[in-house]
Amino acid sequence: MAGCAIAYEVERFVTAQLHELSILLTQYRSGDLNEASSQIGSRFVAMVDCGLAGKVEDGRAHAEALLPVVQTGFAEPNPAVFKGVLHAQGRIPTPDVRLPLVAASSAAVDAALAAVEAAR
Repeated sequence: MAGCAIAYEVERFVTAQLHELSILLTQYRSGDLNEASSQIGSRFVAMVDCGLAGKVEDGRAHAEALLPVVQTGFAEPNPAVFKGVLHAQGRIPTPDVRLPLVAASSAAVDAALAAVEAAR
């Protein structure tokens, strides 16, 4: 009977950890994760790794650091802000986006650049 109780507790613990990971990951829409990870992918990887390893508090710390990147990156229509950031970093030749989109404002790009730097 003790073995069943232990198995139940282990299953409960694993379920709780997976639930916490899903909360961390669902803070970001899939496109958000892709666009934002182009900026600080290793931090996103660390967040997921922490969740999978059951390091919920460490994963949450990564998620909290990454959230401003996602929020500022999507302050204007996607992918304008991220293209503006990539251009400002010298990683792409222009910040241009296809019509009907227009380039991101310099204020949005500056805010996203600051968020990226803070999350590194």
